[in-house]
Amino acid sequence: MKSKLISITITLIILATTGAFAGEAIKPSIAKESIPADTPEEVKKQIEYLYHYKPLVRLEAVRILAMYGEKSKNAIPFLIDMMHDNNLMMVYDNESEVRTAVGTFVGEEVAATLGAIGAPAVEPLIKELKSDDNTRKKNAVIALGLTGDPRAVEPLIMMINNKKVDDPVISTYVRNTLKSITGVDFGDDRIEWNKWWIKNNEKFKQSKDK
Repeated sequence: MKSKLISITITLIILATTGAFAGEAIKPSIAKESIPADTPEEVKKQIEYLYHYKPLVRLEAVRILAMYGEKSKNAIPFLIDMMHDNNLMMVYDNESEVRTAVGTFVGEEVAATLGAIGAPAVEPLIKELKSDDNTRKKNAVIALGLTGDPRAVEPLIMMINNKKVDDPVISTYVRNTLKSITGVDFGDDRIEWNKWWIKNNEKFKQSKDK
């Protein structure tokens, strides 16, 4: 952990001084003072960095929170608040022999962190599946896939049932996430997904809980 943090800190210094980004990444709209009192100090520090005036510092805070896993659970509402960020950030790959810039979407980085936090993030993410914002919806699907949590299966099938997926990109993520969590693939065939879920939901949940 310590070596990873040192590596990220070095990257942070380089990025914060280059200004290599596209667009202005979004800060949480929740008041910084809302950070729960029982938040571990190292997690609290990174949540505070989500409000930093430099977008790349905020991005690195998102990445560091992922490294703490479930320990970062108090950061969930702050991260959820940033999930609609569709800005493309250009960051440098310092592990490559040739210094190259790599593009990354902030909202997808946030989704990866929520996925790394795992179980505590699942219910808030499920609520985001009903969002009118397609970026929020897509990133919620991505994050749920990374958690691998069985609680996500039924809401994702419901998205197919109710034809709430009006974006082909989101539709692809929904299908891939269902396949990843369940191990089966019925594409966007709602009838087959429903038949499978009726037959397997209890057994599937039990196997995932073991």
